Order: sequence, then structure tokens, then C-alpha cells
Amino acid sequence: MKYRTPLGLLGRVSEAIKLSAIMILPSKNTPARVYELLNTHNNLAEESLYLNMGYWVDANTYDEACEALAIKLAESAELSEEDDVLDCSFGFADQDICWMRNFKPKSITGINVTPVQIKVGTERVAEAGYADKVKLMRGSAIDIPLADSSVTKVLALESAFHFHTREDFFQEAFRVLKPGGMLVTADIVSADVQKQSTVKGSVKGSAMRKFWQFPLENAYNSASYIERLNKWGFEEANIESIGKDVYGPFHAYARKRVNDPSVTLRLNPFIRKMWKESYNEDTHVDNVDYIIAKARKPNK
Repeated sequence: MKYRTPLGLLGRVSEAIKLSAIMILPSKNTPARVYELLNTHNNLAEESLYLNMGYWVDANTYDEACEALAIKLAESAELSEEDDVLDCSFGFADQDICWMRNFKPKSITGINVTPVQIKVGTERVAEAGYADKVKLMRGSAIDIPLADSSVTKVLALESAFHFHTREDFFQEAFRVLKPGGMLVTADIVSADVQKQSTVKGSVKGSAMRKFWQFPLENAYNSASYIERLNKWGFEEANIESIGKDVYGPFHAYARKRVNDPSVTLRLNPFIRKMWKESYNEDTHVDNVDYIIAKARKPNK
């Protein structure tokens, strides 16, 4: 794949410095800085450029699981040929290509804060033949550059936990949705019952939250998630927990994947260590859940 070319020595050193800055200077962070590092060579995929954890019910590879999650999100949103879609944080546009191929919505507008993802995503959309229907632009999910009541579906595939804050995103999603439109997210939330972590686990958890840019303001459970959706005017809010079909299988695959020689060659050594630490044998996910959340703007 042409996008897989790893950086040379100077590029790898530059990435290591940027990673150190993310961990040392959290007050100056944005998710864009993380995803500039998790670029086309620093990810776990084989054929795609997906960066989500995947839905592993019938999947055997990372690419299959990531595509399955994108499809599950679209099915939950009842995506159809009548929809004008807003995709908030589209990665490298794999999901947008998937949705156009499988569901054929009228249009997709993608917003993203990461320049390399906008550039590569735009190229890939054109290569797939969807440039006339998929428009990717720079924009924030908490300050969406679209008019009021302009889309029928707002989708966020494993991205809303980054938004500072997620509630601001809910408010903006409500604004840009047409009456009767739907917000649907694949998201990470706190578990309903929190288990006490070891000191090592707490330190690692704090470091991982810092790296993955998970604001503490977004650390609440499914019940609170629904309360916040209702607060901003949504109705019919509901949540499906799919954590058992995400975390365990993904962690097992990731542990194996980072040790694959073909992956080791292209991963920055520091990024590889971050992947490995994130999904090591002693990584515990008892305190988080993975959900599909959906809610509708009242049809008035």
C-alpha cells in the first residue's frame, strides 16, 4: 500500500520527540497531535487504514473487525440513500468509503482536526470514486462548520470521547441535525461498576488517558450519557453495550500484531511500545465499557 512507507531515522526521532511532548505537556495537547503520530505507518491494520478497536463477533482480522464496527454503526443509524451524513473525525476515510459502498447515502461531509488525515482521506475518497459525494474538511466537532438543520445523521466512530467536551458535541450535533435526524456514536464510557485498580494499573491508566486524549469531563457511565443527551434536547436515547465483543478480542489481536515482523519494521519503536503498553497482558478494562449510543432530534 502506497501510504505504508515508514519514515527515515530523522522522521522517527521527530515522532519520538512529539510523543514525549504529548506525555509531558498535556495542557498543550489536542487529539490532532496524537493522530498525527498514529499516521499511515503507525497503525495495526493490514489492508485498510482504520484506527478503531473493531467489532469482533464474526471477524478474524483487524481490518474485518474495524469494517464490521463501521457497518454496525451505520446499521444502528438506519443509514439510507436519503441521508445527508456528517462524520465527525473520519480517520483516513475508511468508514466513509465503506458507508458509500454499502449504504449509498446522498452525501457525506467529514470533519477532522488532523491535517494528514484530511489529505490522505481526500485522496482515498477520490481513488474510490466518491469525490462527488464525500467532502472532507477541517473542522471541530464542538464547533461544527455547518448550518443549522443541515444533515439527517451525525455519526462519530470511536471519536466522541476525545471531544472536549462530549457534551459540547451533543449540543452541536443537535443544532446541525434536521428535525427527526439521528446522532449515533460508537464510544467509550465508564463502566457502571468501577473496580479498584492496583497502583501500577492506576499509573498506566493515567498515562493511557493522557496519550489517548480522554478528558476527565467525559468519564461517565451509560446512564449519565443518556441524561446528557436528554439535557440537550434529544429523545429516544438508548445505548447498546458491546464491550465484550470489542475489548478482549482487540487486545488479544493487538498483542500479537505488534510482534509481527512486518509490522515491527514500519512502526516507530516508541509508538510500538505505546501500542504494546496499551494492550499488554496486564491491561484491565473492567472500568470501561464500549457502547453504541443513538438518539433522535424531535420531529417538530
